[in-house]
Amino acid sequence: MKDLSKKLKKFILNNQANLVVALISIVGIIIGSFVIGFIKAFLLIAIIDFLIFILPEITNKKKDRFKPKVMNMEKIKEEKVVDKMSKKRKTKKNKNKNKNKNKKQKIIKIILIAFLTCFLLVIGLCVAFFIYIAASAPKFDPNQLYHKESTILYDSEGNVITKLGNEKRENITYDELPEVLIDAIIATEDSRFFQHNGFDLPRFMKASIGQVLGRDSGGASTLTMQVVKNHYTSTKSTGIEGIIRKFTDIYMSIFQVEKKYTKEEIIEFYVNSNNLGAGSYGVEQACLTYFDKSCKNINLAEASIIAGLFQAPSEYNPFNNPEKTEIRRKTVLNLMLRHGYITKEERDAALAVPVTSLIHTSNSSTSYKYQSFIDNVIEEVKETTGNDPYQVPMKIYTTMDRKIQESIDNIMNGTAYSWENDYVDAGVAITNVNNGAIVALGGGRNKNEARTFNTATQTKKQIGSTAKPLYDYGPGMEYNNFSTYTPFIDEPYTYSDGKEINNWDGTYMGFMTSREALKLSRNIPALKAFQQVNNKNILKFVEGLGLTPEGYSCKSGYVLDQKKCINENDSTDVIDATKPSSVHQAHSIGGYTGESPLSMAVAYSTFANGGYYTKPYSFTKIIYRENNETYENQISKSRAMSAETAYMISDILYGTSSYALGGYSNVNGVNYAAKTGTTNFDDNARKTYNLPMSAINDLWVIGYNDSYSIGVWYGYRKVNSQYYTRFGSNQHSRLFQAVAKNVFTKNSNRTKPSGVVSVEVELETYPAQLPSENTPSNMRITELFRAGTEPTEVSTRYKSLDNVTNLTSSASGNKVTLSWSAIKTPDAINKAKLTEYFKGLYKNYESALNQRIASNDNSLGNVMYKVYSKDNSGKLTLIKSTSETSITFTVKSTKSNKYVVKTTYSKYDGCISSGVETTVNFNGIDSIIYSEVKKDSVTVHLNTPYTFNDVTVYENLIDVTNNANISYEVLDSTNSQVDKTTFTQTVGTYKIAYSISYKSFTDHQVVTVTVK
Repeated sequence: MKDLSKKLKKFILNNQANLVVALISIVGIIIGSFVIGFIKAFLLIAIIDFLIFILPEITNKKKDRFKPKVMNMEKIKEEKVVDKMSKKRKTKKNKNKNKNKNKKQKIIKIILIAFLTCFLLVIGLCVAFFIYIAASAPKFDPNQLYHKESTILYDSEGNVITKLGNEKRENITYDELPEVLIDAIIATEDSRFFQHNGFDLPRFMKASIGQVLGRDSGGASTLTMQVVKNHYTSTKSTGIEGIIRKFTDIYMSIFQVEKKYTKEEIIEFYVNSNNLGAGSYGVEQACLTYFDKSCKNINLAEASIIAGLFQAPSEYNPFNNPEKTEIRRKTVLNLMLRHGYITKEERDAALAVPVTSLIHTSNSSTSYKYQSFIDNVIEEVKETTGNDPYQVPMKIYTTMDRKIQESIDNIMNGTAYSWENDYVDAGVAITNVNNGAIVALGGGRNKNEARTFNTATQTKKQIGSTAKPLYDYGPGMEYNNFSTYTPFIDEPYTYSDGKEINNWDGTYMGFMTSREALKLSRNIPALKAFQQVNNKNILKFVEGLGLTPEGYSCKSGYVLDQKKCINENDSTDVIDATKPSSVHQAHSIGGYTGESPLSMAVAYSTFANGGYYTKPYSFTKIIYRENNETYENQISKSRAMSAETAYMISDILYGTSSYALGGYSNVNGVNYAAKTGTTNFDDNARKTYNLPMSAINDLWVIGYNDSYSIGVWYGYRKVNSQYYTRFGSNQHSRLFQAVAKNVFTKNSNRTKPSGVVSVEVELETYPAQLPSENTPSNMRITELFRAGTEPTEVSTRYKSLDNVTNLTSSASGNKVTLSWSAIKTPDAINKAKLTEYFKGLYKNYESALNQRIASNDNSLGNVMYKVYSKDNSGKLTLIKSTSETSITFTVKSTKSNKYVVKTTYSKYDGCISSGVETTVNFNGIDSIIYSEVKKDSVTVHLNTPYTFNDVTVYENLIDVTNNANISYEVLDSTNSQVDKTTFTQTVGTYKIAYSISYKSFTDHQVVTVTVK
């Protein structure tokens, strides 16, 4: 017994590694039996043990087999003699060789043991995970497939909107199913359904590898797993929750469904429980709805339509999307052909029958009240919670304003609005600017199906000029301290790559402020504003508004939806899109992949509420009816811009609405902000669809007040050579007015932030300058600036002109002569100075320069000098204006001997100089004598006597006419003398020539008399 114990101990010591491997192998077989089955586990462990134990022995024996067993005796003797001297050395060498060999084998064994240990560790974790899945999985109850409480939706006032889950359903047994439908479903959804046990491992591996490699390898769910997923687990497909959900599906499919129910029963579960669109649940109800016949009576063409609906019932609904239905049906028939269920002839015959000829159209006319809003709530709840309200009973408290939503529905279905034709479409979104709640949605005209394309939320259209506050002037105000005055030059211009950019009217307007440029929607100033701001700041700004600038991307197999990527084959698989690193210059005028009416309404609402962005939401809370658990929707609010930027942009847009919408701008007589946008067809589209130059693509209006924000898109979802919008039609403005009349009902109250100051500036100053005291009123404008950035420098354009220099005076008799030196040409009208100024502003300055010169000619004129007499009280009396530098004039009295010369413009006295004064020396002149005529011309009637008293003579302002010698004669038109007393008896024009003398004074005066 003692010897046996020693031998056993020796054996264990000599075979430690082998015994460990053996023990691990036994444990591995036991654990593996539960996970992958005894046979698979035994084979896997056997292969590993073979590599550890058997393979090295086989290798050694093969080497020994090639050694010679019999050797020549003489040779042996020679070798003994030869090797005798090196025997010890060879022995040592062989020992080292064997030692190295054993060492390698030992390393290999250690590696294999480590691998086996890791493998068993993974198996152990799998077992633990499997136990967790089994313990947490719900119990499969067939009754739950068909009977659930309804989901109830409430409006913002707590009143019931609708109930979901009131299903139109007619169940059918497996025996009643036509073979052609079973074949179509199996071929399309699960081709090995009758071979697997609820879990198709090859298909699962193929799909998994495809996802890792970024390829579309199809879905991995079997029919059984789909039954479980749709009704017992969830649609979550990413993260740890997605992994747990998928393995729960597998567990329930294998152990709760496949082990308890036949394949035929599982098919019954599948075909009777699914939503197949148009409110139809199950294939029997779907056949009645779409074909107006029982399922057992459908043919191959119809069966392929029904089988195609299981993947996406809304998208492939033949009522609404017959083209997509046709594509899906073709896929189903091709799969049936591939799997041998039909022949090529049968496939072609089925494809030859149009989808539209099969469907029963009278069943598609159901009115779906509030459907646009309801659809959005359903999608938001699914995205937020992972639960489908059609499958999970809930009480959903929404943000819908019933009155406004009804008004939108009435517009969209044509009962309260006249559409220009039956093909044009629109999308309308209305949000509460104060809390971000979605108030109402118009997701397309004549909604007659649940969960169809929503033009209010899912449209991705280029936004045209509505981008300008978002990508250009908003970021400029936020990061570059733009004001509402910031000047821009509207002139011929190109993008950075040299491509030309044009304004909508093909003209250029030169100097303009940011307020004017945004109001008039000029493209070139918009691009210039965009280029002045750091690109990354623009990207940060628009992303903060919830916009999706071009550049977001998805990996293969996913499609981009806003900032999310949705799996093409599983709409519940949603991941974040890859963000762009920059925005391109076409963003400045809205030339990118685009936005939805909802995203635009929300972005503009940020201007209305002081710069805060609130992620839009359509429900506030959910109460799960099965357990009364409450889910509160977490409202995401963040500052997207400063209050100063928001206020200044709004100030511009409040003044833009009347210009932008023209005759459709009156909305209940209240004030609101608005911006329109238009996108054009490119040359390729015009050529392809034979469109005229007047054809335009998308039309937008975004408007808001202090309560609501409205986003309206108007156009066609597909380009059509017959139907298209036309430039100048203003249909989008008409639609916006109709919508806004039910939304904007009171005037807005806006409070200016303390960080914004109003400053009066002088127009056409670059940069902004304060007006001088002489600036005319039509050149003054009040604009908004961030406090601390307002202008402080005063403009010199209208500064007071310089006074003349070197003024001298002299007198000779009653004649006074003044002379002076001319002033330097003012900068405001100096062509050389103006040329230098405009060269710094314009690329092609000549036109702007000539425009300014012409403006100066009209408003200022040239430099003039005004000469005044000044009395003792300081009163100035204008004597004469002249452009010369001297003047001679007759004075009337020596009592007033002071004269003033002022510099001014010929057409504007606002810049007149203070004046230079001179005193005339009248020494040696006793008196000033002069004569005046009362009227230069007189008209008298025929045969009316004429009184000759037209001349008055003065001496130092005293009338001395009676003491003067005055004679006169009457001359006719030929200067011939006529009778003084009878000339009025003949019609004509006459001259009365007076000769005057008084003391040493002599003078001549002429009066023209017209006789009628």
